[in-house]
Amino acid sequence: MQPRDQKKLLVAMDVSERSKNTVTQLARIDRFREYKIVLFHVFNPLQEIYWDLKIDPREFVSEKDMGAWESEKKNKTTDFMEQAQNILVDSGFNKNFLAVKIQPHLKGTARDFIAEARQGYQVVAIRRRGMLQDTSGIVGSVFSKLVEAISFVPLLIIGKHPFSGKIIMGIDGSENAMRAVDFVSGLLGGSDCRVHLISVVRGIQSFGQKQHQWQTLNKVIEPFIKRKLTASLEESKKRLTAAGFTSGQLSAKVITGDDSRAGCLVQEAERFGCDTIVLGRRGLSQVMDFSMGGVTRKVIQLAQDKSIWIIN
Repeated sequence: MQPRDQKKLLVAMDVSERSKNTVTQLARIDRFREYKIVLFHVFNPLQEIYWDLKIDPREFVSEKDMGAWESEKKNKTTDFMEQAQNILVDSGFNKNFLAVKIQPHLKGTARDFIAEARQGYQVVAIRRRGMLQDTSGIVGSVFSKLVEAISFVPLLIIGKHPFSGKIIMGIDGSENAMRAVDFVSGLLGGSDCRVHLISVVRGIQSFGQKQHQWQTLNKVIEPFIKRKLTASLEESKKRLTAAGFTSGQLSAKVITGDDSRAGCLVQEAERFGCDTIVLGRRGLSQVMDFSMGGVTRKVIQLAQDKSIWIIN
């Protein structure tokens, strides 16, 4: 029997080895053993070429042949989803907490998945590439739609590297950043993961000011911002420590004068050997007309091979 207040994790699946890799990576996070995990696939019986060319297959293929194709594809999809579920079972997950859901294609791959994500899930996981490509003529278009639309629940974008437990977090003093800290605390507290907390202070650019005026501004404002971010880093460490992290598992750093916060964060991830980057969906400079902040969007573009966790 499943606990009444059990959290739920939704995993987007297509019939690809990338999707199996996603499941394998999620299996490395022990806390997910407590979740109900739903492996979700949007099933479309048509072959890809008909979607690419936007043509009606009945003009070229008999109903009998279409039925045979659909039956074969459905069998292969069912077998694949069972194999993916068995990855979790073989990793020690409780089979009673696992479910496979193969949904008929209704309104579109992205929209069908988003509708499912709204059904009481606490976490959603998707892949950057291979996202249900058999129903999309443009590689990555479904991915882009999901990243923008799923702003109501933490979104885990799973990269190609195995989850190693080395995580870097962007801290900017915003409420979203602190919610990201709380999410990591709840999911990974008490584990052996290492968390690097990074804050980046951009330098003030000179737009017509005389050099001495520009330098004075930097001397006055940068230390002020640095003190504020240092306080946020200390609060982050406090929350992580309360969740079970030791001081040896945590590090914190403020970097000043870098022109690109996203680029700096990705560089630091490379330097520390982190395969996972955790960010708030929007930072201090959030604009409510957009579902995602500029730094988060740039990190997704720059860190193509890494997992990126976006916390709302």
